[in-house]
Amino acid sequence: GAQDFAFARDAIFLLTREAEILEIDPDRNDFVDRDQLPNETIPDGVVSVASTLWICECEEGRMTQWDAERDEVVRTVQFTQRGFILDDRRELSQGNVSIDQQTVWLMDGNAGTITPVDAETGEAGQPIGIPQGSFWHDFGAGSIWISAWTDIYRLHLDTGQGERIPLPENVYAGGIAVDEATGIVWLANFVPER
Repeated sequence: GAQDFAFARDAIFLLTREAEILEIDPDRNDFVDRDQLPNETIPDGVVSVASTLWICECEEGRMTQWDAERDEVVRTVQFTQRGFILDDRRELSQGNVSIDQQTVWLMDGNAGTITPVDAETGEAGQPIGIPQGSFWHDFGAGSIWISAWTDIYRLHLDTGQGERIPLPENVYAGGIAVDEATGIVWLANFVPER
């Protein structure tokens, strides 16, 4: 069964629970390639960055860079953090906005860290502190925007600096979306059970 999917410029990649990568050609609406990943564990997620796929075995603290053209592993990176990889879909969804994707982001909301990984070298940067318990996020306006319960946390991509933006009383950050064209950040008000 399907575990996760990633969009690239000319293909859709489906990650299965059986650790397979299925490539779909959207123009033909058909499968064009099927590959078995070499790892024994079941991967949690996949993103497309800088013309390759990054497959996260997040519970194992491992990410694998996969070359879909050559059907082979480029490298595997080990982490002390857990969590999940963030899917930056700005390049696909924002039309004329120029995006230079060179970083894969691993977010561990439980530990309160986000770690940049250079997509060219596979080297992990210094983990950056974020609010614990963070989950919802989006990219836009040069930042990663993270819902942090009573705040929005903005991580500026050019400097790596973060800022907390407090929300009004009785407003709790749920789902978040950024409209790159207008610079507007949309937030779903998460209402806790009483």
